[in-house]
Amino acid sequence: MHSIRLRGPWELYLPGNEVPRRVVMPATWQTLLADGPLPSPTRLLRRFGLPTGITPTDRLHLVIESAAAACQVELNGQMLGNIEPSQQSSSWQVTKLLLARNELVLVLEIPPREFAPPESSCPVNDVRLEIVAV
Repeated sequence: MHSIRLRGPWELYLPGNEVPRRVVMPATWQTLLADGPLPSPTRLLRRFGLPTGITPTDRLHLVIESAAAACQVELNGQMLGNIEPSQQSSSWQVTKLLLARNELVLVLEIPPREFAPPESSCPVNDVRLEIVAV
């Protein structure tokens, strides 16, 4: 198995603002909240190309580790699923969904201030593609 981490650059889109802010994931709440509270929902977008050297028998999985915020996951406009903060890891088989150029979108539901996790935690920890030779 080979892993490709999708760390950066990510684009952070706030509701009503079409100009993104660039962030590197995993980002802490403190980093994301640097300009003040985030409105909910907030979109994180990561563009990436199709990995090279993929064979017809390889299987590609999108893996997201330990989300501290509820989020919806979309790849190339197709909904993959939802992640709840209690989940340690979520994975989707995305082999047939990948294109030459791809867009991964995480729509974060920002918790109310009184329920917010510690600022040192990450709303989404590790995001990666896993390539499994079959």
